[in-house]
Amino acid sequence: MADTNVARHYARILVAVAADKGADRETIADGLARFAEALEVSADLRGVLGSPALPRSRRARAAVAVLGHVAPGAAAEGSLLARFLEVMVRRERAGVIPETAAAFRALLDAEAGAFEAEVIAARPLSREARAGLAAALGEALSGTARLTFREDPSLIGGFRVETGNRIYDASVSHKLARFAERHGGAAG
Repeated sequence: MADTNVARHYARILVAVAADKGADRETIADGLARFAEALEVSADLRGVLGSPALPRSRRARAAVAVLGHVAPGAAAEGSLLARFLEVMVRRERAGVIPETAAAFRALLDAEAGAFEAEVIAARPLSREARAGLAAALGEALSGTARLTFREDPSLIGGFRVETGNRIYDASVSHKLARFAERHGGAAG
């Protein structure tokens, strides 16, 4: 819980400073997410950034160097995100960077009325179907839907949408299960 609070604190600071400086917050969000992903998948990077054997300034420079590789657009010399990562590493907060990235995205989404949703479909959806689904969800939930897609053939047909703690299930397998519940037998 303490790490979550720390992450939110840093995310709020980054949102405020980015707004104050007129920085492109989407570029910052993307760069921070890419850095967080690199940190989560690389034990070597975690080891370097957390090593008490290395001076904090050296660890901070390493973080900025990695940012330059994973998000060159966000890593311009002296960029807000580069300075932010330096501060986090120097203050021994590298471990909460992934949570900070998620909290930063959540704050931007809340400001913009945007939300993330995962669409699980039995088969690949066409570009038109994806766009139509994004528009319909945005209208139904009064916001802008950012969708990710994956396939699950066990749905048989249709799709399921998961956003936050809500699930909208329009799959054939769900309809068959409900039919079986109502009619006291196995469907299919």
